[in-house]
Amino acid sequence: YETFSPTVQITIDSLPAYKGTVDAVGHFTSLQALVNQTTAKQGEGIVYTLEITGDIAVHELKHKELTLPASLTSYESKSSTPKRNQNATDEYRKLFEYVIQAQEPGSIIIPAQTFTFYDTQEHRYKQLTSEPITLQIIEDAHAQTKRQE
Repeated sequence: YETFSPTVQITIDSLPAYKGTVDAVGHFTSLQALVNQTTAKQGEGIVYTLEITGDIAVHELKHKELTLPASLTSYESKSSTPKRNQNATDEYRKLFEYVIQAQEPGSIIIPAQTFTFYDTQEHRYKQLTSEPITLQIIEDAHAQTKRQE
């Protein structure tokens, strides 16, 4: 038997103009920033994680470039999409890990990070913002000697 279906025409609208970077298209509900420690020695790696939650499959999202002060360097690490909790809503999470190192001692603030997206439910651009995180960086005499060489 042969089966035929009617032709379907799909119209794809362009997104409205936006000045700036758009990170995704979909419906997202939260952006959270976490660190594995808030006190570290100069040059010691700190794991910084951005968690994005939305009601679409977030597996296509890529690492964002972080906004950091000049005294911090960062390296992209891994990303993961943890399994949803059985009792949870229909939301998905994506975790992006970075390794951050401070070159100078003192109190350093990792500023709030932003995630800009076109919301497919509200048909407008929206922005999620994480909380800033304060780090206490302890002077490491060994690190100072290496930098002077």
